[in-house]
Amino acid sequence: MCVDIQQLRIFCSVAGEENLTRAAEKLHLSAPSVSARIKALEEFLEVQLFVRSARGMFLTEAGHALWQEAEGILSRVDQLRDRVRTSDDAVSGTIRLAINNPPEVIRFDALLKALVAQYPNLNLETSFGNSVENLRKLLGEQVDFCFFEGPIENANLEAIPLTRQELILVAPAKWEIDWAEVLPQALEEHPWIFMSEGCSCFTAAKNWAAGHGLRLKSQIRNCPNDLTTLSYVAGGMGVSVISRKALELYHDRKSIAIVPCFSESVLLSFVFRKGTEGYRRGAVVIDEVCRVWGLEEAP
Repeated sequence: MCVDIQQLRIFCSVAGEENLTRAAEKLHLSAPSVSARIKALEEFLEVQLFVRSARGMFLTEAGHALWQEAEGILSRVDQLRDRVRTSDDAVSGTIRLAINNPPEVIRFDALLKALVAQYPNLNLETSFGNSVENLRKLLGEQVDFCFFEGPIENANLEAIPLTRQELILVAPAKWEIDWAEVLPQALEEHPWIFMSEGCSCFTAAKNWAAGHGLRLKSQIRNCPNDLTTLSYVAGGMGVSVISRKALELYHDRKSIAIVPCFSESVLLSFVFRKGTEGYRRGAVVIDEVCRVWGLEEAP
C-alpha cells in the first residue's frame, strides 16, 4: 500500500474537524469509508494518529507531526494543479453534457459553475433525457458525457460511480391513507404514474411489481421529469416511484406521502467514451466531476 492524496485529504479533514462524522459529511463520503481510510493509514505508518473518545477524535503527537507535513503537501498539490490549469494552453472548444435528474440532485449546477469560472473559453451544451436516451446519445457521439442510472455493460464506455440513488414510492397525502399498514398487493387498486420506460424509476417499479406478482394500473405514462411527476401525485392523480432527492427539492412536500412497502436504490454514474480522458477538454471535465463529488481522481 502507498499513501495517496485523497487519503491525506481525509486525514487532514478529520484532524481539523476532530469528528469523523462531520469530516465525512464535508467530504461527501460515508463515515465507515472515512474510518477505514484512517485505519489503513495508521496501519501503513505503524503509528496511532488519533485518540478516539466519545467526544471526538484527537491527534496524537505522531498525528500532529503528520498533519503539519500533509497540509504542506496538499497545498503544493493544489498550487501545481492551479498552475497547470492556468497555463498558456487554454482549454477551449465545446463539451456536450446530458443529464437525467434535476441539476441539484446530481450537483450539476456546482459542476457548471466551476467549469465556467475556471475555463471561460470552454463552451458547454446541455440536454436532458432519461438514462437510456442519454446512453444512446453518448454511443452515437451526440454528447460527450452523460449521467446514467444502472449498470454499464458496454466495453467502449467508462463510468465513474458517484452515489446510490434511493428510490421511494409516493402517494397523494390528500387520500388520507395509513400507508404504514398497506401491503404491496393493495397497490394494484390505485392508479400509477410512470415516467418514460428508459427511466430508472420506471424500471424499478416494473421489477418490484413483477417480484410481488402485481399488475399495476397505469394511469399516466411518459411524465417528462421528477418534479412534474410529483405535481401529478400531489394533485391526487396516482402513486409513483421517485428519487428521495427529488422529493426533498419539491416545494410542497406536505402534499406527498411516502409508501414504506417499497424501497429500492440505483447506482448513479458519470459516463463517457473510452479515450475521452486523453484529451484536455475531457480531462478537465472528469477532474471537476470528481472534485464536486468528493473524489480525488477517477477510479
